[in-house]
Amino acid sequence: MKVLHIISGLKSGGAEGVLYRLILNDNKNEHYVISLTNEGFYGHLLKKKKIYVNCLNLKKNFNFIFQFLKLIFLIKKINPDVVQCWMYHGDVFGGLAAKAIGKKKIFWNLRNSDLDIQWSNKSTIFLAKLSSYLSYIIPYKIISCSNKSTIVHTNIGYCSKKILLIENGFDKVKFKYSLNLEKYWKSKIKIKSRNIVFGFAGRWSDQKDFQTLFKAFSFFTKKIKKPHNLKLLLIGKNINKKNKNLLKEINKYGLYNYLILIDETNFINEILNVIDIGIFASKGNEGFPNVIAEKMLTSIPCIVADVGDSRRIVGKSGWVYKKRNWIDLKKKINQVYTNFILSKLDWVAKKNFSRKKIINSYPLKSMVKKYNQAWNK
Repeated sequence: MKVLHIISGLKSGGAEGVLYRLILNDNKNEHYVISLTNEGFYGHLLKKKKIYVNCLNLKKNFNFIFQFLKLIFLIKKINPDVVQCWMYHGDVFGGLAAKAIGKKKIFWNLRNSDLDIQWSNKSTIFLAKLSSYLSYIIPYKIISCSNKSTIVHTNIGYCSKKILLIENGFDKVKFKYSLNLEKYWKSKIKIKSRNIVFGFAGRWSDQKDFQTLFKAFSFFTKKIKKPHNLKLLLIGKNINKKNKNLLKEINKYGLYNYLILIDETNFINEILNVIDIGIFASKGNEGFPNVIAEKMLTSIPCIVADVGDSRRIVGKSGWVYKKRNWIDLKKKINQVYTNFILSKLDWVAKKNFSRKKIINSYPLKSMVKKYNQAWNK
């Protein structure tokens, strides 16, 4: 089949990463991608793999009408058997354009689990609500990446009969622990062998709860005997010394000597090898946080905020703290550091269990197979 993916953009995000893995690991179908905005992080990677990518660079002006007509023209030209839309803008505009030329196999994709005005802009919230009405008319089926996403969207009025749960799948070969990579990257980013490294992967945004993370880590360092051995590694878009707001927060909590900053990178699967304990901080609006599973596949036990399906992902292999609660996060960090790192109590077992949990629960082949089954019904 020809499968056309219509997505809001191709930046380095969770939905974009799933689309990328799905296309590269599905050898049964021919894939095409239309980005409503720009090429972003994944666009050039897809092009390298000889995947068709077209970017509309959609803007909020009169040009929008012409671009929407161009989208209709492109769908007609490609003539796909399946139109797979991603995220609210992709769902609405892609769905309407495909419906306009009579396409029936239109699939939507739900990624969010919390539409809070603090981190979701008004247009996104409006589109989500509009989509709840259109969900009865446009999509053939709606694919949800998590239990939390399913519940949230059903509650705001989405057609529950059309929703299918297909959880994200992960590449156990790409993400795995390597002693050689650990040594290489520790040398490259100047981490000493005695350092204990806590790691968080996520872009600089209000949604990612850096304040709670920084406050918890700051108070934790003041309570232990050898804080100079601790490092907090941050990886993500705009995680760099040019980010004045980030530096302001680092100085506010006195963490300058503990922080290692790495901007958006293609080598995240390699760099993760230097992390001893993973942390996932977020205020909400998470469906299925990919970075948790990627760390766990790299044999990194994780402390995670109770958002989206994070509790379900870590299971008994990790620890869950109350979102936006720095005291609870500090308590969990201290618990892991004291009971496991210092005493080494069952730490190897924890690391192995973390990897096995993802391999058994979220295999990449299973995700690809389920998408194919949905598209073929």
